[in-house]
Amino acid sequence: MNRNDTKRRLVEYAAETIGLQGWEQVSIRNLMQGLGLTTGSFYKHFSSKESLFAAVAKEMSRDLYEEISPAVQGLIPDQAEQALLAIGKALSEHSLHDPKRIEFLFFSPWTRSALEDGTHVFPLLELTKTVIGSIVKDRDLDVPPQILFLQVWAFLQGFVQLLRQGVITEGDDLMQRTLTALIASQEKRV
Repeated sequence: MNRNDTKRRLVEYAAETIGLQGWEQVSIRNLMQGLGLTTGSFYKHFSSKESLFAAVAKEMSRDLYEEISPAVQGLIPDQAEQALLAIGKALSEHSLHDPKRIEFLFFSPWTRSALEDGTHVFPLLELTKTVIGSIVKDRDLDVPPQILFLQVWAFLQGFVQLLRQGVITEGDDLMQRTLTALIASQEKRV
């Protein structure tokens, strides 16, 4: 088997396993058994479970990006606020239909460390930052794009958790009103 094919299979199988069982349940040994490979084969491709999970997170983000991007790209830059709402709605839908993957992407320590060290690019995150940058520029907001991004991303993560837990059931209007208020709160005061 080709070396790149094995690495691809590892990432795909890990993503599938995370989607079914959750990232907390994944072990290198079980992954390798499921693929019929040795643990030694794992270490030819990844230095650690963390490096595998970083690759899985990047792949999952890319997959979400490819699904969400066509609807969002058509709205940038003229309707950036609608683009942001489209991202939020898509993430909400995924949180209900594929909760373990969204949990991994949003809340796993491996995703967080990959983001913090800056060595991994997550396309969906970059798209969200682009949309927010467009909003800041178009509305001439009194906030750096990174700060508004953090505010919006924190809101979306919390929103997704509340939706998944059944605390809120119908969220489109709440999401739109909250995002609108968040953006409006950053307008320059004269």
